[in-house]
Amino acid sequence: MAEPTGRTGFSLIEALVAIAVLGVVLGGAVAASGGSLEIAERGRRELAMAQLAESLLARAGLDLLGEAAVAEGRSGGLRWRLIRAREEPEGGGPIRTGEARATLWRITAEIEDEAGGRFALATLRLGGFR
Repeated sequence: MAEPTGRTGFSLIEALVAIAVLGVVLGGAVAASGGSLEIAERGRRELAMAQLAESLLARAGLDLLGEAAVAEGRSGGLRWRLIRAREEPEGGGPIRTGEARATLWRITAEIEDEAGGRFALATLRLGGFR
């Protein structure tokens, strides 16, 4: 049997090149997953703000606003503000004597998180007659 004449195994330079390529690939994967985590966290914060805004709008006529035009507070690291403003319908025209017309209110929930993210949700509600 003849003895092999070539060297076997990898040289030091080949091993270093393989490690460098592996490092670049893994670095890209870590950067991509880090960006995904940031997007997921932002989505979680926006969902929390939307849920709080819906809850505030549901409670606006029950116990939050009462006679006040603005209510403010904090909940779970979020600052909120609830605003009620009279909404004038387009083409309403003058009211005739003895005619009753319901008041239309725009109720807006504004939410801000600690990272500076903002979310607003508004609805219209009928109020008392004038």
